[in-house]
Amino acid sequence: MDRDRADMLIEQIGGMIIADERYADRKWSAISVVAVLDGGASQVSGYSYDAEGRAQAGAPRNADLHDRFVDLQAAMQDEGRSPWKACLVQIRRDDLKTRILFEYDDAARWKVTPRTLNIMPARLKPH
Repeated sequence: MDRDRADMLIEQIGGMIIADERYADRKWSAISVVAVLDGGASQVSGYSYDAEGRAQAGAPRNADLHDRFVDLQAAMQDEGRSPWKACLVQIRRDDLKTRILFEYDDAARWKVTPRTLNIMPARLKPH
């Protein structure tokens, strides 16, 4: 694992999410973005939350963000171990606190699908 590169990429990813045009016109108090990278299949999805906690769906528009997640997965790869399959980034606007979680076993843990559309906004909401 390349800790310095991973830290740099996490900082870049947070900055790219905050600056993304998808969220520029929204009065968000928090944002959650999920990247699922599982053996060739990939998805980046997200929600912004207003001050009352209401979610609005919308993946970041910056296509380079996907590449940063791919780079982060590679930087965090430990020899002999499987890479993480999903990553959840949560950002609160009031203090710009960023929380990042990784899922190594269940790629679908945070994946937004037609079946999970009703539950994911609450499940992914930053606390």
